[in-house]
Amino acid sequence: MTSKPLRLQKGLTQQELAKMVGISVSAVSKIENGHFVPSLRVAMKIARILGTSVEKLFCRVRIPVGKKIKGQSVPLVWRRM
Repeated sequence: MTSKPLRLQKGLTQQELAKMVGISVSAVSKIENGHFVPSLRVAMKIARILGTSVEKLFCRVRIPVGKKIKGQSVPLVWRRM
C-alpha cells in the first residue's frame, strides 16, 4: 500500500502531511508516486502519522536474500522494487 490512500483516509492533504513530517510537498508527492524512497526517519514519521508500519507503506516486493535480480545479487536485506 502507498501512503496516499492512508493519507486521504486521515483527511490530510500533501501539504499538511509534509508540514507534519518536516519535508517538502514535492517530496511527499515523489514518495507517494514511488519516485523517491525516504530516509528511515522520514518513513517512520509518515508511518506513525498514518497509523501503520514502515513495512506496510514501503515494502512492495520481497525478494529473499541470495536471489538474483537481472544478474545482480541482492544485499543481505529485503529490497524494495
